[in-house]
Amino acid sequence: MPRQPADLVKTLRKVLREAFEVVNAALEDCGAAAAHDVKTIYISYMVEEQMVAAIYPRSQEIEIALALPEDHPSSLLRDATHLTWRTLPVSTVVVDSEGARSILGLIEEASLRVASGTHHVHRDNEHFAARRR
Repeated sequence: MPRQPADLVKTLRKVLREAFEVVNAALEDCGAAAAHDVKTIYISYMVEEQMVAAIYPRSQEIEIALALPEDHPSSLLRDATHLTWRTLPVSTVVVDSEGARSILGLIEEASLRVASGTHHVHRDNEHFAARRR
């Protein structure tokens, strides 16, 4: 049986599992399908074959990379170059379900950008190479 997204978060503390459930439900409500390749440490969310989000569960937090513009005005977002996603340039971190609920608007916005074809961020190799220098 293939590994499910919930398998990656089942060992987390209850407060983080609850935060994951809020984010997961919001992404699914926006039409995103979750997938988890057993060789990875993240759960990807796709809308019509385009990635809208990637969730990285960690022992003390959950990082969520989103399909939003690099210059998005939300103070909840930070640069996500360290995750090396070409189309997910920003991320946010949640530590509980309240924090997860605070990003629901960002999740909806990212999902709408991908579904409508208006998300045009595509970082090239030079962007990542420049960050390593």
